[in-house]
Amino acid sequence: MSKTGTSTRYSPEVRDRAVRMVKEHGGAYASEWAALTSIAEEFGCSAETLRKWVRNDESHRRANEEPPLRRKQV
Repeated sequence: MSKTGTSTRYSPEVRDRAVRMVKEHGGAYASEWAALTSIAEEFGCSAETLRKWVRNDESHRRANEEPPLRRKQV
C-alpha cells in the first residue's frame, strides 16, 4: 500500500468542520496555537494536522478570489 500524501482517516466534512471551528472560535483563545490544540483534541487529530488544514483552506480561498476590479484611467 503506497502513500499518496492524502489521508482518508478524516472525511472532508470533518476537516471542514474543524477548520470552521478554528475560524469561528479561534478568537476566544489566548493564541492561534491554543485554539488549534484545543479544537484538534476534540477531533482526535494533532494540532499540527489541524494547522495544515487551516493553512490549506486559506490558500485555496485566496486562489479562488477574483482580483479587484481595476478602474480604467482616462
